[in-house]
Parts: sequence; structure tokens; C-alpha cells
Amino acid sequence: MRNEIMDLLEIRTLGHFTVKYGTEVISEKSVRSKVLWELFKYLLTNRGSRLPADTVLETLWPEKEYADTGAAFKAQIHRLKKMLEENGLHEERHLAIVYTQGCYRLDLGSGCWLDAAVLDDLFDKADTLSTEQPREAMEIYQRLITLYKGDYLPEISSPWVFPDRNNYRRIFLKSVFNLDTLYRQEGMFAESIGLYEDALQIVPFEEELHIRYLQALMSAGKKGEARAHYENITSREYLETGTKPSMEMKDIYQLITHKSEKVDMDLSNIHEMMVDRSKTDSGYVCPPDYFRFLYSLEKRRLERRGRTAFLGLLTVTRRNYKPLSLNMQEAAVAKLTEIVGKNIRKGDVYTQWNETQFLLLLPDLTRELGERVLKRIRNQFRKETAPEDLILRYKIKSLI
Repeated sequence: MRNEIMDLLEIRTLGHFTVKYGTEVISEKSVRSKVLWELFKYLLTNRGSRLPADTVLETLWPEKEYADTGAAFKAQIHRLKKMLEENGLHEERHLAIVYTQGCYRLDLGSGCWLDAAVLDDLFDKADTLSTEQPREAMEIYQRLITLYKGDYLPEISSPWVFPDRNNYRRIFLKSVFNLDTLYRQEGMFAESIGLYEDALQIVPFEEELHIRYLQALMSAGKKGEARAHYENITSREYLETGTKPSMEMKDIYQLITHKSEKVDMDLSNIHEMMVDRSKTDSGYVCPPDYFRFLYSLEKRRLERRGRTAFLGLLTVTRRNYKPLSLNMQEAAVAKLTEIVGKNIRKGDVYTQWNETQFLLLLPDLTRELGERVLKRIRNQFRKETAPEDLILRYKIKSLI
């Protein structure tokens, strides 16, 4: 057993590239041979395939020109073989680079262990066992997920690696989802949560992982943790990239915020619940996306019935149009939110459109009455706001 371990060639490509023979990491020992290791990675990725010399050279080093591509590639293969042999590797047992019918091919021997190949084998086995032998499938999926340490050959940015990189990531994600399904069938909700927490350490920006993690938290009754995770990831993505939550993320948030509602209520109970929640003397403030939906709905209603509605725009600025300080902006927005809600009708809707602007939906009004509402808001804002150079400007526009 000891001799077999010492004679094992171990190649890791997932998360970090290393080639280890026995106890020696030869990929670090021969770090200066960057070109040769790049060639090795390409041959390894396309192992078992016949590769023409000109195709490999054009893929790896398209900027270089060769008088004789065959001779140039043969020289590189010779150097690569020599480097591997100097580190004690044998063609019969570990790996062989063979030339046949004008092409080169890399074959792995019985003394070579490759994490990517093991990943493929484990997935096929687990997938086969998942229906009839779920417990065995669980164990294999767990081994597979532990084996995946990150992207395939992450140090390479060339396009030739992308198909395999995406394929191994897909296998990893599918394995996580399949294992989660098996856990849920057994009521193992805590294991599902741990599974996603570990997976998110490896693939932190995969939205589907976050969605399923939130679902696992909800299944385990951890509503507070689900809400906190949702707010954390959506606010972080918005701050870092300006990206708003997708519809799928918003759907899961709706489940989080309404999970506590009973599902066995009759229609009268639902009506009472809706009435209770709408008891307010002010207008309804809503998120921009929902305001956009209501705007479109109202516009279609007006087109059918020939009635009137107006869109009001309120903008907080300084007299000289200089940017507002953060403190000034927050105070102005808070005050304007309060004033708008109290000065529009109970059925009217408004939203904070951006940092300093509000939109109001004012149905069944004349333009004169709509302007009167906006002026009343402006005058009250002026009266209740301390900075003298702060101004609330307004505009009004018919929806049709």
C-alpha cells in the first residue's frame, strides 16, 4: 500500500491546479516551465482526443507564427515529455503522450488520479443510485461535493477552458440540488441548510443556490434567518453592482414574508385580513417595480373607459442644483414620505423612484386638482423643512 501511494500521480484541477507525484508537488517544482504546463493542461482537458499540431498551437498561442507548425509542436511535446520523465513519471503507469495518424493524444494510466475524472464517475454513480438506493446516493453526492473545490483550472482565462469549466460547475450544482432533494425526502432539513452554506462558500454568486438556501431555511422554520439572508445578499448586490433582485428572488421573498399566514382560511377570513391591512388614512407607498405595474394597469383601464389619471413627479433639489449631502437627503426623503402620504387620497399610490424623486399616481382628477395636490405638498414641505436652500419641484403629466 505504501508503495502504491508513493507511486501515485495525483492531478487536481478543481479550484487550484497541482500535480503531485508521491509526496512531491512537481507543478510547483517546475514552475518556470509555464508554457509546458499550459500545454499539459490543454492535453489533459482534451485527454483521449486526437489533436492536430496546428489546432493546438493556434488555440494556445494564436499570436505566434511558425515556419513549420509540425516541427514546432513536436519540439514542445519533446520538452514536456522530458520534464515529466525527469520528475519520475512513466508512460506505462502514469500518463502517455502518443503520436498517431498525424495527431497527438494524452492517455491517463492506472497510476494516475484526476479529480475531474473522479467527479464525472461519482456523478454517474449517484445519479444511477438516487431512486433505488437513496442513502448510498447521498454518500456519493457528499464525496463529489467535497471534491469540488472551485472552478476548473481557474488560473486560465482563455476561452478553450470555458466549456469544461462550465460543465464541472454544472455537475457540482446539480449534485447539490439532487442531494438536497434526497435530504428533504428524509426530512433532513438541517443537512440541507448545511449543504447550501458549504456550497455558497465555493460558488457565492450563483443565484439558484441562494434561492434554494432560502427555501431550506423556510422549511426548517428559520424565517428570521431567511429574511436576514435575503436582505443581506440583495442589498450587497445592489451596492456592488447596482443589480436589483430578480423575479425569482422576489417570489421567494414573498414566501418569506407571508409564510406565517395560515393556508386553511376561507374567503371571508382572507377578506378580513386584507381589510385590516388596508386600514390607513394615508396614500399607499409601494416599491418602484410594483408602482410600474400599477401604472400600466391604470393606463390600460383608462384606455378602456376613457377616464383620466395623472402622474405626478416630485423632485427635491437645492436652489443652485448642487448635490444634497447624505444627511440632508435622508432627512428630506423621510419628511417628504410623511407629507405625501398625508396629502393624497386613501386610494392614491406613490413611490420613491430614486434618491431624491417621488412618483404619484393620481386617478380620477382634473389637471387643476392634480396640480393643487402637488402644490399643497410643496408648500407643506417648505414649511416643515429647515434648510432654506432646499426646494421641492413638481411636474404633472396625463397618462393618456
